Amino acid sequence: NHPEAAMGLAGELIERLGVKADASLADSLEALCLAIFQRPPTPAESEQALAFVERRRAASGKPDPRSEVLEFAGLLLCANEAIYLE
Repeated sequence: NHPEAAMGLAGELIERLGVKADASLADSLEALCLAIFQRPPTPAESEQALAFVERRRAASGKPDPRSEVLEFAGLLLCANEAIYLE
């Protein structure tokens, strides 16, 4: 769960999924959850994702969809539910 490793994996994942640079987290969340958890997001997870974006935008003062998707993907990769197989 090293932050730099998680962000590197997150970048590779969103590239592999074909997430466009201007895609919002709301548009990308289902693909991320399917890739990481092998299931769609729950309603609670969808709400948490939207709250994450709102908090991040309030802190930074501007929207940055690519960074929001990248950072949230990194958080999902660090979740206890994520399983890594070699």
